[in-house]
Amino acid sequence: MSKKKKVGKPIKIKVWSATPAHESIDTRLHLRLVELLKAEGFNAEYRGDWDIVELGHGKKSLVSHHGRTGYRYPFTPAQTDAESIIIDMHSGALPLGIRVYITAHRHTTAGSIEHKGIKIVRCPAFCTFISYQRSLTLMTHILPDLGAWILIITKDGRIKLQEWLYPPFLYHDVDDKVIMSNEAQKSYVNPDVLAIGEPLISFLKDAEKIILIIADSHVGEVEAVCPEKFINMFGQEQTVELNEANKLLLKYWKHLCYMAKNVFKVDEVWLVGDAFGGAMSQKFEKFRKMTIGNIEDQLYATLELFRLLK
Repeated sequence: MSKKKKVGKPIKIKVWSATPAHESIDTRLHLRLVELLKAEGFNAEYRGDWDIVELGHGKKSLVSHHGRTGYRYPFTPAQTDAESIIIDMHSGALPLGIRVYITAHRHTTAGSIEHKGIKIVRCPAFCTFISYQRSLTLMTHILPDLGAWILIITKDGRIKLQEWLYPPFLYHDVDDKVIMSNEAQKSYVNPDVLAIGEPLISFLKDAEKIILIIADSHVGEVEAVCPEKFINMFGQEQTVELNEANKLLLKYWKHLCYMAKNVFKVDEVWLVGDAFGGAMSQKFEKFRKMTIGNIEDQLYATLELFRLLK
């Protein structure tokens, strides 16, 4: 079904920082996550706020959590981003070979395009719609996608991208109720099925490197993925009272981790920022509702989620 993997070869995890409010003002919580992952035996790297990553065959990816988006016309900034990268490469402002530009932050794949040989990738999230006063005015414009991207480098150096999106839903916290969408024409992943079809099977067979790209897990928030229990910083097991949104997103996460290890057989996982809910601030974040309010607990809960990749 997919390429054979060397026995015992660990998955490399690369982590980028993101919105300061989602990790605390004075702490690079994403860096600390990497340190904990290393202590767990993971091959983990911290890549800062942005990075240019070698993909092989002379091709590179520019990665940053933040990226330009548009609510009504998300493809317009994506097109101009591609053109700017081309201009900057040829003027010497950027190194040659950038073929992929990956951003997150808006929780949607809308605006992902290929323009003049540059692939613009907007990342989905692992949290559903986060309701606060200002977000409600744009609710229909900013409903998130849930899932990941699979980035495949073929043996001859081609770059293939595959969306991996789970059925979207809304969460009504007053009633602790999940509201599922109707069946849509768009194809979503069935989290109860542990198999894949074409064209992904053929892409994976021809792969030299397979990268799973995730972002915006926002661990700790009411609307985000969260483990049922974790070992906190004092070495004590801590149980989390999950709501219906947490439970469904955890089901999606467990499915993704199983597929990444056993079916996709990924070489790398890229976490492009906003892993945590973070500390509350005096801006819009003060309206958020939390499942885990303490950022130290959010850190160790996120570590527990990544243990599923072992």
